[in-house]
Amino acid sequence: MEYAIETKALSKVYGEQAVVQDLSIHVPQGGIYGFLGPNGAGKSTTMKMLLGLVKPSGGQITAFPSGEGQGAEKILPGRLVGSLIEGPAFYPNLSAEENVDLLCDYLGVPRPQGREALGVVGLAGVTGKKPAKAFSLGMKQRLGMALALAPNPPVLILDEPTNGLDPAGVVEMRHLIINWARQRGTTVMISSHILSEIEQMADYVGIISAGTLRFEGRMDDLRSAGHLQLQVSDPQAAAGLIASSGIAHQVDRQSSSVTLPVLSDEAVASLVASLVNQQVKVYRVQLVRQSLEEAFLALTDPIYTSKVVAQ
Repeated sequence: MEYAIETKALSKVYGEQAVVQDLSIHVPQGGIYGFLGPNGAGKSTTMKMLLGLVKPSGGQITAFPSGEGQGAEKILPGRLVGSLIEGPAFYPNLSAEENVDLLCDYLGVPRPQGREALGVVGLAGVTGKKPAKAFSLGMKQRLGMALALAPNPPVLILDEPTNGLDPAGVVEMRHLIINWARQRGTTVMISSHILSEIEQMADYVGIISAGTLRFEGRMDDLRSAGHLQLQVSDPQAAAGLIASSGIAHQVDRQSSSVTLPVLSDEAVASLVASLVNQQVKVYRVQLVRQSLEEAFLALTDPIYTSKVVAQ
């Protein structure tokens, strides 16, 4: 697998406080990489180091397309990376079009390309000469996204891109990011506190807590394979029959359910038929999988983990 961004033992220390510690992440080329972590975990600091906005204390960053380790200084020049970090940056007294035109002129990008980005985020022709400082929070966020997209970069680094958007705007932004990445082969690294949004967008995910990486891999690998839960009329009788079949199981008398490992459709059908033949009513058979939220809390919140273990 080729990586658009790769770090090795990346670290950042402020005084005696290690904000990021020995962080090694791998952002696949052409994929959407969700970067998750609680407040203060080091997400924004990591992204700023990737962009050269914060100087790392140690480690190495390797970036596509050069493939050259750059001693953790900076990953990509302006035309090769678009970013939105901790809110949009723009000239407040200029209009949306003037801001985009100025960026295009600086980067040597044709102005029509920048105007296209304004259209993609829904700002083309709707703001006129209004200065950006008079925009609503959501419009400012859209302008920041347009500035990130304007050079059509191979890499996008987005920190909380849905901040300030209403529910409809959040859905629109999600589709925008997915479609842009899929249609243009753009690599996207995105952080968000809205776990459900990352769950619907990301192919890969990295979870950071207290400056250290707790998980990295495919989204499907983060969720457990799951288990089957059978709600029955007599869990004790059901457990006896299941045990005779040599299937591992757990009984919850309070909910009148039996938990099993995931079985094939044929095995489930056979098991249900056997239970019914033994006069055990089967009310429900469902596959239960760990959600992204549950996995996230298990990796980052010791209080949540202790509660689950206690149960």
